[in-house]
Parts: sequence; structure tokens; C-alpha cells
Amino acid sequence: MTNPEGKEPEVLRCLVLSTSHMAFEDDVILTLLSDQDGGDEENAWRWIHETSGGFLIRMNARTDTGFFLRGRGISDDLCQLLEVIVREYNVSLIQFDMDGDVLPEFPVFSW
Repeated sequence: MTNPEGKEPEVLRCLVLSTSHMAFEDDVILTLLSDQDGGDEENAWRWIHETSGGFLIRMNARTDTGFFLRGRGISDDLCQLLEVIVREYNVSLIQFDMDGDVLPEFPVFSW
């Protein structure tokens, strides 16, 4: 199926990871950033979405996603994981879910 201009619809790759790859503090910050009424001047809620079991982050929504998240207090461990995942797995979306996969080469947190 094509749209009226004849272009194919955009399809994004998504990797599902365990929320254990983020620290409790990262969860708190992402919750605040995903809140449409939270007052974030950069409108992060447009590309960071809270789900019933974690978060969905659209990594290609900004050219400076890692820099932006670090500036908001997200841990270096999580920012490094996000940057490596995007580069190594060629994904645009990362879903953090409590039942997601754990990648052994990255830190995990229990909280």
C-alpha cells in the first residue's frame, strides 16, 4: 500500500530491552520527561512515551538524543547503552519493558 504521493510508509526498527538496564533515577527522570504536562520546554513527551511496563523512546526524533538526555540527568550508563544500541543494532525505537531482554554486556540494576 502506498500513500497518495507514491511514497512507501516509514517503517522503524524497535529493540525491546529490560527496564533493569536503567537505574531507578533514570526511570524517575524519564517519567517526568514523558509527562505532557510536566513543563519540559523541549517537548520530550513527543518522543519519550511511558508504557504500562516501561518506556518507548524514539531515538531518531532528535539529532542530539544522548546529549539531551545527559543534560536532563539520565545516567551515563543508560546514555551509553542507548547510543551503542542505535549504532550496533540499527534501530530507531527502543522499548524498555519489565519483561524485555537483558543484554549481558550492559549494566543491570535491581530496584
